[in-house]
Amino acid sequence: MEKRAWEIDYLRGIAIILMILFHLIFDLTEFYNHSIPYLSGFWYYEGKMAAILFIFVSGISSNFSERNLQRGVKVFGFGMLLSVVTFIPFPQDFIKFGILHFFGISMIIYHFIRKLDRSEERR
Repeated sequence: MEKRAWEIDYLRGIAIILMILFHLIFDLTEFYNHSIPYLSGFWYYEGKMAAILFIFVSGISSNFSERNLQRGVKVFGFGMLLSVVTFIPFPQDFIKFGILHFFGISMIIYHFIRKLDRSEERR
């Protein structure tokens, strides 16, 4: 059985809850005409904190994986699919480069960076 780092799962859970809350506020404002200022104040910073926490946890988690290239290609593919799906109803406001694109590209790049020779650091 794999030993999991519960701290990473805990932080990931917090990030998911924060992101769900932010998107709930975003959807209520953009699709249901509620007047909630998500581009400033508390909700703005809450959304940024969720994104930063996701990026932080993803960076740590990538050290535990040996399949970063495969996962990166898959995540980037989902990001591209999301771009196509959002382009159909919203051609002016579709997702050009979102968090999934970022994660996918980062995992792909990390796959190659991780394999660099670190012998220079040891001197």
